[in-house]
Order: sequence, then C-alpha cells, then structure tokens
Amino acid sequence: MLDKKTFCMDSRAIDWLRFPLIVCVVFIHSFNSPTEAYYFDWSGLSATDIYYLIKITISRAATHFAVPCFYVISGYLFFLGIKELDKGCYLGKIKKRFHTLFIPYIIWNLIPLLLEICKISMKCLLGRAEWNDIALWITDKGGILELFWNCHSWAQNSQNWLGFATPMYGPLDLPLWYLRDLMVVTLLTPILYWLIKRTKGWILAILLLCYISNIWIQIPGFRITAFFYFSIGAYLGIYKKSLSILARYEKLAYCITIILLILFVYYGAADTYEGRFISPFYCLSSTISVFCIAFRMQRENAEIPKLLTKSVFFIYALHGIWIISFFSNIVYKVYTGDNPFILTILYLVVPFLKIAICLVVYIAMERFTPRLLNVLTGSRR
Repeated sequence: MLDKKTFCMDSRAIDWLRFPLIVCVVFIHSFNSPTEAYYFDWSGLSATDIYYLIKITISRAATHFAVPCFYVISGYLFFLGIKELDKGCYLGKIKKRFHTLFIPYIIWNLIPLLLEICKISMKCLLGRAEWNDIALWITDKGGILELFWNCHSWAQNSQNWLGFATPMYGPLDLPLWYLRDLMVVTLLTPILYWLIKRTKGWILAILLLCYISNIWIQIPGFRITAFFYFSIGAYLGIYKKSLSILARYEKLAYCITIILLILFVYYGAADTYEGRFISPFYCLSSTISVFCIAFRMQRENAEIPKLLTKSVFFIYALHGIWIISFFSNIVYKVYTGDNPFILTILYLVVPFLKIAICLVVYIAMERFTPRLLNVLTGSRR
C-alpha cells in the first residue's frame, strides 16, 4: 500500500489537474463558431491563417490529453484502495458508481431531450411545427435508446492502420460519451484486473498496439482510448504505485511532446492521415507530461480554488447542452465581422464564458437546490 504521504501527494496532484483538464475539454468542443467554415493555408500565413492555426493548435491538437488523463485517474482511483477485486469488492464498487456515473448519465441526457421536446412544443403552439415532429425528431436520431447511447457520430473520415473507417459516437449530451465509455470499462474491470495480474502488466503493451493502430472492436462505448488509459491507471492502482512514477520521464516526455505537437499541427491535427498517425503518440507523451506538471505544481504548493475543483463534473455535463451554447452564440451574433484578431479574442474568451455560466448555475444550485445538485453530480462535492 502507498504510504500516507505519497497518497496525499497523488491526491493533491489529481485535485490540481481536474479544473485545467475540464478547461481543455471545453476548448476541444469550441473549435467551430456557429458562423464560420474551417480552412487553412500554410503557404500564405495571413492573419486569418494565423487565427485558424491558433484554433487548430489549441482545440484540435494540444488539448487532446484531457480525456486520457481523466481515464488514467479513474483507473487509478478504482483500484488504489483495494487488495483484491473479489465479488464483494466488485459489487460494492459497481453499486457506488451506479450513483456516481449511471444516474447522472441518464439525467444529463434527459435534460437536452426534454429541452428539445419543449422547443418543438413551443413551435407547435405558435403554429410553426406539427406535434408529430417530436416523434420524427426522435426517429431521426435513431430512437430513444440511441439518444442515450449513440445518436451523434463524427470523424467519419478517420481510418485505422487497416484502412477501415472508425467513426465515433456519442449520446444526446455529446460530451458524455466519455462517461458512457467509462461505465463500460468499469463493468469490465474484473477482466482487466485478471489480465493485468496474470500478465504482470504486459497486457498494456497489447493495448498500446491496439491504441496506436486503432485496430479494435468498433462498437459505441468500447473505444480503445478508454480501455488503454484506464488500464494504465488500473495497473498503477493494482500494484500500489504512485502516479509520480511518471515524473521519472519528465524531461524526455516534455521533449517528445513538443516535437510531436509541432508535427501534429503541421500535418493538420486529426483531420489528415499523417495527423491521425501522430495523434496517439502525442496523446500518450502529453498525458505523461501533464502528470509531471501536476506533481511539479503540487510540490510548489500551487492551489486551485475549491469551487473550481468540485464543480468540474457539473461543468463537464452542462457545457455541451445547447442552452449553454445559446448564450455563447449570442457573442457571435453581436459580432458578425471577419476581423481575424477579434475572432481570435472571441475564440479564446467564449469557452471561459461557457465555464462562467456553468459556475453561476452551480453556485445557485449549491445554495438553493443542494440535493438536486448532489444527484446531478453523483455527490461529487
């Protein structure tokens, strides 16, 4: 078992990471404004091209360590406090995550569903739509079950090393695809536990190969990203190794990350074949780098306000719902120009506007409806 001092160090590093990671997630989901199309030309490097270069670097490349980091943390915390994953321990873990993962997942996907029904109903009352449009909208999304699992798809042009397309799917509250995959891998933890113990961790090498090649079962909810990074955390948790072990490779990780980031951006991030090839290597090295930074910051006693840390799940679940996007879209409706400097400022400001709105809602609910907030966040407060 980890000694108390090491455990506290890991906990502080994880707490320090949570909010910066969710800021990265919001930026990933803020790549396109509602009024512009994407293009980029390396040959000219005009002011507009520099604007798109900034967007690509932040949203399409640099921030893509966020989800892997969250998976590592989840796998680590799942196994850290147990000596052996027997039936009783497993059922206890699953029961807890029924409240912290499954119930919030269902509720947060119900919210945009009800909002959409209300939106169509208002149009019906105003004579701008028919009542059967509600059923048509649900059917168009694939059905009720798909709304909670895979009604959205993207990255249709992505391919693995064998040349097969590997689209991604998400539920109605799109960012919750991460939570969906986390629930799947959590249910399968006995298999992961057995494989990690049986192979002394060498199963990670096989998962790494599957991850970088993207040769894996293409079923929504079973992404290799979740299995690989969760297993890294699981390995450290099972063998009671501190996350700070990653800091041993700090300088090497920084160097590799910088080089790969430059190449990743130059080759068009995840939108080209070369970019997709570089992506897993960059995500892995940058994930290690981020944990190294976290341990360096906690050694220097750098702290993030408790409000920001405890509201991370709420921001994650709420920022993807269109009612929040509605407020941020007002900014782009106010400014309809194409000045690249102003567009760059808006791109950098709007994600923080979304986060600020989420924080205001969180603070209001914490004060007036704390029980409801507990349910929505899985008691993460």
